[in-house]
Amino acid sequence: MGKCLGLRKTTHATASEWREQLGLDYSNLYSFAFVRNPWDRFLSLYLYARMEESYHHSSIRLRRKRYGKHPDYETLRDASIETAAFLLLEGKLSFLWLPQCRWICDPSGKIICNFVGRLESVRTDWAHVAAKINAPGTLSHKNIANPNRIPYREKINAETKQLLDIYYQQDIQQLGYQF
Repeated sequence: MGKCLGLRKTTHATASEWREQLGLDYSNLYSFAFVRNPWDRFLSLYLYARMEESYHHSSIRLRRKRYGKHPDYETLRDASIETAAFLLLEGKLSFLWLPQCRWICDPSGKIICNFVGRLESVRTDWAHVAAKINAPGTLSHKNIANPNRIPYREKINAETKQLLDIYYQQDIQQLGYQF
C-alpha cells in the first residue's frame, strides 16, 4: 500500500505510536488499517518467514533486499507450522507476529483508526479509503507468501488452532473473525 500512496519508505509503526508522534494532528487526519483473518495471517507469516527470497527479504543475498534476511528465517526455516505456533506463544518470534489489535488499538484496547478494512474484502474496502484520501482506486499485490492460496483450514490442525486462538484471542473477538 505504501507505493500506492506515494510513500518512499514505510514503517511498522502502530496507530498508538503514530498518535504519540503526531500529537493533536493525529485526530485531524484520516487513519486506516487493514486486518486479516488471524489464522490465514499466521499461515502467510509462517510461509513468508521461511522463504529464502521474498519481496522484502533474502537469506541468500542479504544486501540485495531492503531488509536483509527475515528476522525469523533461521528460527522457522526447518520448523513445522505446529512448532511455529509454540514458538509464537513462547515469545520467540519477531514483532511482525503481534496480534493485529496491537497495531490498531490504544493501550486500553480501543480501536483508534477511523476505518478498519479487511483483506478479505480489500477491493471494496480500499475503494472506500481511496475515495476518502483521494488515492488511486486499485492496488497491486506484490508481496505474496502463499501463491498457491493454500487454505489455512487445510494446514492448521486442531492443536495449532487452539494455540493460535489463545495468542490471537483479542483479534478473534474484537475483529469478529471465525475459523
